[in-house]
Amino acid sequence: MSTIKQEAIDALTSLGLTLGEAKTYVSLIRIGTSYASDVARFAEVPQPKIYGFLKSLEEKDFITRQEKSGIPDTFTATSYDIVLEMLQSQLKKKIETATEFFKEAKKEKPTRAIEDLFAYYEGENAVLSGLDVIFENIEKNAIFVLLSEDDKRLVEHLIAKRKEINKEIEIFSLAIPAKVRNFPLFKRMMKSDSFKDYQEEGITAFFTDVDLTNYSGKSFNIIFPPINKYSSILINIKHPTALVFQLRLYELFEKQIGIDLKEGLS
Repeated sequence: MSTIKQEAIDALTSLGLTLGEAKTYVSLIRIGTSYASDVARFAEVPQPKIYGFLKSLEEKDFITRQEKSGIPDTFTATSYDIVLEMLQSQLKKKIETATEFFKEAKKEKPTRAIEDLFAYYEGENAVLSGLDVIFENIEKNAIFVLLSEDDKRLVEHLIAKRKEINKEIEIFSLAIPAKVRNFPLFKRMMKSDSFKDYQEEGITAFFTDVDLTNYSGKSFNIIFPPINKYSSILINIKHPTALVFQLRLYELFEKQIGIDLKEGLS
């Protein structure tokens, strides 16, 4: 098979024809009006299969059939410029349909790469840089849940030092509730080798852009205190799971502190 013939077949298959249809059409262009047996031989297609290819091409108006009494039918290829124009038109419609689908899908649920859902920072400088990134993306508020006044002072210092922002930062000294520690995600994380030396009670958690009226929020963040003076870890989870944590946090605020965050954050 010549290189040009093969390239023509490849072009037709890329535009939507099956391999058998492409071979059949290209052969008819080369040999002109012919019997099915001749097309099969030139196209190097088994004769029993050629009739199916001829029929599908005829249904697409890519070839025409000439019926003659007493002798086998003959077939003629439609002009290649017409066929290519038809294929291009069909391909354009398919692309337009796919484009509309992706536009609508993006509106309904924006696609995100998995690596975009989790950010991991290890080491003091990396954690500070990670806080910068999170603060930069806060639109309305952040709520910190801390364990001690020392932690509270540290976070206040970081907020003042790292960003001069006109955003609402609420800080409460609270322990992470037991129901949060029982969540599968939290359990799996704490059982991993990376966190085997940490104590659950030593964790600082905070939430960004919390809307407790609509029960929504942007991210759930965990800061693990250093095992030694050289290490610390910040994990930023931009994931629907964050909403579950926020619901539990809301229950904690109402029951233990007796305040209604809806008033302060809506």
